[in-house]
Amino acid sequence: MGLSWDSHAEVISLEPEKIKQLIEEIDNDDNYDTSLIRDLRIEDNSVFFNSGGYGCYGYNEGYGDLLFKILLERYEGACA
Repeated sequence: MGLSWDSHAEVISLEPEKIKQLIEEIDNDDNYDTSLIRDLRIEDNSVFFNSGGYGCYGYNEGYGDLLFKILLERYEGACA
């Protein structure tokens, strides 16, 4: 996912509450400079959120810390 206006993201997991909690922890951690996370919510097995402005959660070298990279390092279960 490259840098774009109002980036939207979805993470699918059998543990959506755990995914949501990890995303909140990463977002609140001052050691990381990730894109803004807005409208974080769970629907079924999916966790949805958006940037509310310019944002990048996946691949975009040179644009702060990438949320998906950090999330995959911290989460040991399967997710898409």
